Amino acid sequence: METAKPWWQRCEDGLLSTLLLALLSLGMAKIGMRWAGAGGASWIDPMARMLLLWLALFGALSTVRGDRHLNIRLLPDALPETGARLLRAVLRMASMSFCAFLAWVSWRFVRDEWEFGGEWIAGLPIALPLAVMPLVFALMAVRYAVLVAQSGTDPAVEQPPS
Repeated sequence: METAKPWWQRCEDGLLSTLLLALLSLGMAKIGMRWAGAGGASWIDPMARMLLLWLALFGALSTVRGDRHLNIRLLPDALPETGARLLRAVLRMASMSFCAFLAWVSWRFVRDEWEFGGEWIAGLPIALPLAVMPLVFALMAVRYAVLVAQSGTDPAVEQPPS
């Protein structure tokens, strides 16, 4: 039996569901407007692109939550318990470092967008919705750091979820 999820996990799952519902609703609205001859609103495409970015980023964050991202399990399964734990820790550290690097690079990108004054919808700065990138990559780096700390206590051979 699955235990109750913490509040932050439920919020994250709710955000993912809301983003998906909003993206689907926008797509249906655009199709409906075109079908009715209204042509569609000019803000729907930029909004849909940003919703898709947010959905992809928060979806990736959610997979890191329980170490549920894609893994190639051939080598860890062939190693002895200590070797598998060490390899898992090294891979998690590499992932943590890469996510921290992406957070830094995306922060610079958002800062440059703010300085150059790119616009999104209705004159809003494009940097506002793009600010999710450094936030999510930083959260992913933190989650990998927690997974690195747990690497010594993880079972050496993890069973894939059923």
